[in-house]
Amino acid sequence: MPVRIGDTLTEGNLDTGANVSFVLPGTLFDRIGGGAVQSAGEGKLTNTVVSTGKAMVKGPFRIGAVSLSDVEVRVSDRYPELLVGAHALQHFTLLIDQRFRRIALCPCPPRS
Repeated sequence: MPVRIGDTLTEGNLDTGANVSFVLPGTLFDRIGGGAVQSAGEGKLTNTVVSTGKAMVKGPFRIGAVSLSDVEVRVSDRYPELLVGAHALQHFTLLIDQRFRRIALCPCPPRS
């Protein structure tokens, strides 16, 4: 789905099972001017493990009407595309219309 990071428009894959906010390929991180990266160990994928770093990105990250700023991200030179993970999606309801190939993110109502 389209994701804008600051002035950079890219495509992101949603992964509601990923225990991160975002994973950025190193080239995308460099393009948005991400700054300093600290070691974060390994990231586990279905069939492999990749080394990752972590960094704070001011953003904002815009996914449709949703905007997130000052987000901790993972960075990996071996990761092929932007991943939008569960931490970024946790305060939103994700609606998927397979027939019309549309996705909507809606704010969750406040809990009482």
